[in-house]
Amino acid sequence: MGNSIASAKNYTTILDEVYRCAAVSACLNSPRCMVRAGCNAEEIMVPKIQVSGLGDYARNVGYKTGSITYEFETKTFNYDRGIKPPAVNNRSAPLSKMGALIALSLGVHMNAGPQSIVSLLTSANQRMVIPVYQRAYSWDEEQCRQLWDDIVTIGRRSSGTHFTGSVVMVLGGEFSASGVNKLLIIDGQQRITTLSLLIAAMAEYARERPEKLTHVSYEEIIDSGYLVLKYKKGEDHYRLTLSQGDEKTLCSVVDHLEKPDVEIVGESHRIVDNLALFRTWLSNIDDPNVVWDGIQRLEIVAITLSQGQDNPQLIFESMNSTGKDLSIADLVRNFVLMGLPMDEQEDLYANYWRKIEETLGADSYDEVFDEFLRNWLTVINAPTSIVARDVYRLFKRHVMDNGYDKPGQMAELLKEIRRYAGHYACITADACEDKEPAFFSHAFRSLTSQL
Repeated sequence: MGNSIASAKNYTTILDEVYRCAAVSACLNSPRCMVRAGCNAEEIMVPKIQVSGLGDYARNVGYKTGSITYEFETKTFNYDRGIKPPAVNNRSAPLSKMGALIALSLGVHMNAGPQSIVSLLTSANQRMVIPVYQRAYSWDEEQCRQLWDDIVTIGRRSSGTHFTGSVVMVLGGEFSASGVNKLLIIDGQQRITTLSLLIAAMAEYARERPEKLTHVSYEEIIDSGYLVLKYKKGEDHYRLTLSQGDEKTLCSVVDHLEKPDVEIVGESHRIVDNLALFRTWLSNIDDPNVVWDGIQRLEIVAITLSQGQDNPQLIFESMNSTGKDLSIADLVRNFVLMGLPMDEQEDLYANYWRKIEETLGADSYDEVFDEFLRNWLTVINAPTSIVARDVYRLFKRHVMDNGYDKPGQMAELLKEIRRYAGHYACITADACEDKEPAFFSHAFRSLTSQL
């Protein structure tokens, strides 16, 4: 039967439906240059092609007449572009499409796609580093139990995977002398740290009870690089390096695993406590192999940013996939430090930010800092009162209005915050170094308690 447009029309409806079901937006399937920023913050412009007059067909010359119009159509959202990722049903959306949706919503040039978390943990010559501006490890039993239950559930099934959120990374681009590349973790560090603790507990269990844990051995966990780069020395030996306050404890956990006579440093009580939880749960489960099988089936959306091209601060503010909500302290610390060179970040953190944390009290730091910052901004903006939801926005405005975002000026801001933090701790917690301010602090608190 010869080709004809008439016969093709018989299947047009079916073909249209097949195309409609299978098609994805050109915006999500094309380079980001296809999409443009709109005139306003809540607008983007997407390409639109219109075809007209292509109905006069001849076999020898094809379509003889007609025109094609290529133009941009403005789409308006009810939030600023790049601020809020679109809602995605984790259970039904393909991970590759989810990554594309995140990339589009944030308006950045990045690689986003599905990946097993095991492949991230065992990549050759690559170690993960938590930058100093990230918050300390904060997961407690509730979050650990949720991760454990998810792992056990998928591990008991004969097939399938479990999506456990996104991990946002910045590829360092510089290799150490031993050939190891640093991968900076912008979002997902709580999950990765907790999973590393579980794997450490499993390695211990595999060494002590190999007859029960038969799907993996202690040697396989170490040799495969889940926790260490076996033949590297110094900081390159550790697969995961946490920020100050947690780093020594996690390194000592790994050291203790390799050399049991090394004691675990108790500086980070959450790491110590959660490791103990996993040890207990492993000893009580009927079949520990389901835990290892479940870990192998965990999937993430791995989002890799290009250093110097993308804006990690924008992404950090926009995404907090699972676990605890970000506090004002988290947002402010990241805003202050994230955009700076690594050397400057570490210097400002060690000389100023860490001292602010210690002044306000490390154990309840987030809550205390949030209240401190609100009071500090109230003093600056007096007589205007400041409500909690406006604190971060007003802090950023204070930074911009006073030029602290200029090169070399962030140290002056942190110096100011540290000084006021000392006064605040003196008044609220009686943590005064000098006797005279301590006397007035005690008198002030006695007076306010009588009002």
